Amino acid sequence: MPKKSRKKKSSAAKILAIIGAVISIVFAILNLVGQTVSIISSPLNVGVGGIVGDIVAILIALIILASYGTVNLKLRVQMSWIVLIILGVLLVFFGQLLGGILVILAGIIEIVT
Repeated sequence: MPKKSRKKKSSAAKILAIIGAVISIVFAILNLVGQTVSIISSPLNVGVGGIVGDIVAILIALIILASYGTVNLKLRVQMSWIVLIILGVLLVFFGQLLGGILVILAGIIEIVT
């Protein structure tokens, strides 16, 4: 019987997604405590409240970290390229431009590999 081939997750995509999630958490916490990071904040922040947007960005980043096993949560999501791209776009929408772009790049790398 031929062996079933499992698609091995790209380590570059995993690293980019984890770095993007950590950066998003750090900048969202900085925005929550009042240290605005205007150079790296998203120009696409479409009227989403500052506190609400930052909390949602932290939750999205925690979902990404939990899916790769970096954070021990009961929430598990299978990370495919489409999930990474959607979560990256949501991060950009909620004001985390740099972290969102890194997660979107991780999704693009998952498509290529």
